[in-house]
Amino acid sequence: MTREEQIRTLCEKWIAQATANDSIQISSQSEQYRLMRNGIHFHELNFSELVTAGIGLTKILLLKGMNTVVASDHFHFWSWAAEVILETEDCIFSNEEHELRELFEMLIRSSLAGLRAPTNDPGYLALQQKADDLTEFNAKQLILNRSLITAYLGFPFLEGLCKKMASTYVDFSGKVIQEFSVHDKNIDRTYTVGSRCSNLGHLLYLLQDSVADRELSTCLSELYNHVEQFGHGEPGYEVIFNWRNASLHGETSFPTIGGTLVSISTLICLYQLKDKFKDKQTRIMKRLQAKYRSSAISRHRAPWEFYPPY
Repeated sequence: MTREEQIRTLCEKWIAQATANDSIQISSQSEQYRLMRNGIHFHELNFSELVTAGIGLTKILLLKGMNTVVASDHFHFWSWAAEVILETEDCIFSNEEHELRELFEMLIRSSLAGLRAPTNDPGYLALQQKADDLTEFNAKQLILNRSLITAYLGFPFLEGLCKKMASTYVDFSGKVIQEFSVHDKNIDRTYTVGSRCSNLGHLLYLLQDSVADRELSTCLSELYNHVEQFGHGEPGYEVIFNWRNASLHGETSFPTIGGTLVSISTLICLYQLKDKFKDKQTRIMKRLQAKYRSSAISRHRAPWEFYPPY
């Protein structure tokens, strides 16, 4: 079995075990299938393996009843992917797109905020508790509501990312500069030159149908098909669009929305680095190894560092 097959199998087995009784039940039986528990470390994965892990973890995140199960695997995947995507050399965001880059940074930070390294060391646990006690009240409230923040940051970032990738069709203001159409199920809409597109679902359709290469299109199709289960017969990209309104009215789960948006956005970003991934991975690992070989390892983190997540 290849590592890619192992990753896919572990995710499928986790879902099967956790949903065996028609409800979400996390137990030792399901937890034995976690990726990191089975020796899958994200910084060691090649591009295809990392994408496979991202797809599998997105499916684990989004389960029936709009339940969300976010675990250490997700945090390590998001943080490693962000480390790769936001590395200065060969960054996917141009200088003119610095606001979109900053929005992605804050999206990742909000998804990781408040994490603590797992430990049984009484001394370190006491330090963690002291740090929590000393955290300023408003900062603590932001951490406690990180799922809401992640969801609200996720929508504008994903919209901006779609416009960035589909720049030959639509500019960042939503103005259409090349005609395109959305055709699927009950949707039949043509955007003419000069009109405006602010519908996230239609931008996601455009990305898959007319912009993405075969591999990214297949990835998006798999994700949309999974998301489709949580709507009312709409295609997956329309379900995501409807979440935007539903979240504004408190009708659905912020952790589910936020985590799914982070994962989909991250996978789209990674595909823009497919040909540069190995070189970026090598550079980042050399930097991280040098840091952790240095004497008197510090817990200090530079503002541009994301991995590991705590």
